[in-house]
Amino acid sequence: PSASIISCGVMTGYGSGVNAAHVEPGSSVVVLGAGGVGLNVIQAANVSWASEIIAIDVNSDKLDMAERFGATSTLLADRNDAGLLQAAEQVKAMTDGRGADYAFECTAIPAL
Repeated sequence: PSASIISCGVMTGYGSGVNAAHVEPGSSVVVLGAGGVGLNVIQAANVSWASEIIAIDVNSDKLDMAERFGATSTLLADRNDAGLLQAAEQVKAMTDGRGADYAFECTAIPAL
């Protein structure tokens, strides 16, 4: 069972960044959720030469892992930040007001 969970996370996350979104070199990427799928999106953005990879999570331990997978910046989200609107403003500030070129939602929270 463990292998299938890991396999799913890798194929879903990495495949989303490389095969579906085609993250381009020099682009900025934001990843909501740094669990199994999110970490693999981060890894995909890293090998695709994204210049800025921002990981967002409510768990600081997951953000530490995100940095090990290639995140260039991390944001510890507030659990009370409905819709992550405050986090979105922080991302805009980090990307000169534009927001990220690519955004991946990897939390399994439908409202996001």
